[in-house]
Amino acid sequence: MADPFTVAESGPQLLVLRFAGQLNIPTATAIEARVLAAVKGVRSPIIMDIATVSFISSAAMGLLVRIAMDQALAGYSAVLVLQDGPVEHAIRSAKLDLVLRTAYTEALAREIAHLPPLAVPRVR
Repeated sequence: MADPFTVAESGPQLLVLRFAGQLNIPTATAIEARVLAAVKGVRSPIIMDIATVSFISSAAMGLLVRIAMDQALAGYSAVLVLQDGPVEHAIRSAKLDLVLRTAYTEALAREIAHLPPLAVPRVR
């Protein structure tokens, strides 16, 4: 079985994370620590590629939002690469596109990754 999470690129200007398969609750829970370790202390834009994800749970969406919010607080963007289909529908229905940019290709994601974050969370 293929790894549902890999760090595809890690450099001072950009971090690219790739997700694959079904990001159901058990999978999201299993990869959460690895994902958070990969983004810890990152001070550059992050691209999260879910183009080959066939199912995404609310737990996985929560993980993506957490990364996007942490990035926004630090002044950096998070961009989600996705494909037209049920995963995109779930992302848009959950309004995740209000807190992170979306792109249909990694090339476009790279072009927009250095724009300011879409939403900066309010700190109380």
